[in-house]
Amino acid sequence: MIERIRAVLTDDERIQSAWLSGSLGKGQADAQSDVDVTCVVEEEDLQACVAEYGGPRTPLGPVAHQMVVYGRVAANTDPDWTRFDLTFVTTIEFRRVDPATVKPLVRATRPPGGKTVDIVMSAERIADIAREFIRVLGLLPVAVERREWLVGLEGEALLRRMIIDLMVEKNGKTSQRGGVKRLNAFLTPDQQAALEASAAIAPTREGLVSASQAMAALFLPLARDLVEARGGTWPQGWEDATRDHLRRSLGVEISASR
Repeated sequence: MIERIRAVLTDDERIQSAWLSGSLGKGQADAQSDVDVTCVVEEEDLQACVAEYGGPRTPLGPVAHQMVVYGRVAANTDPDWTRFDLTFVTTIEFRRVDPATVKPLVRATRPPGGKTVDIVMSAERIADIAREFIRVLGLLPVAVERREWLVGLEGEALLRRMIIDLMVEKNGKTSQRGGVKRLNAFLTPDQQAALEASAAIAPTREGLVSASQAMAALFLPLARDLVEARGGTWPQGWEDATRDHLRRSLGVEISASR
């Protein structure tokens, strides 16, 4: 697939340069990785390239599935289920790319001039996530009283996603996170074990309650420590109101953040 892409892009004069990106560009690819390519083009050619390489007559050959993401990414899967994405950027945009995350493919003689920028969540951003976690947690009685076990499972998935985001942030790896198909490298073994233990949720009242309690015990102390360490204010009133609400409505106790 890489050689096919290289040959086609070499013949396309609109492509100023092309670079392996994603896990291949970082040297972290395995047998399950897709082929990510960043293509540098003039701004006036960008939309035409996206439409062509993300369209039914893509020069890259037959595909079984394709879509355009964010107006920039031609995402394709061929009949053998090889996944390949072409992201089109302008020269100015490419300068912001970290040179450590790409490898030369086509006419790639000048590396980008960017550098790694650490992404650090602000105290207010973390507090916002905490408020949303507490809100979703407080909706537990809706699923329980209606016996909407599947809805409850979706809520638990939302809670787990917020826990993951803050665990990764605590580990200082938010800026290193890429696609959604890798996570283990950004978590500690203890974090992985705790999250995996919380993933087996029975679609019952007891299952949802137990999972909610476990996730609150993971999230609340972590989020509070991060908020306060960064000079923010913890939404104590919202936490207290929600804990009281769950106690009154379901007789469920949720551990406090402290």
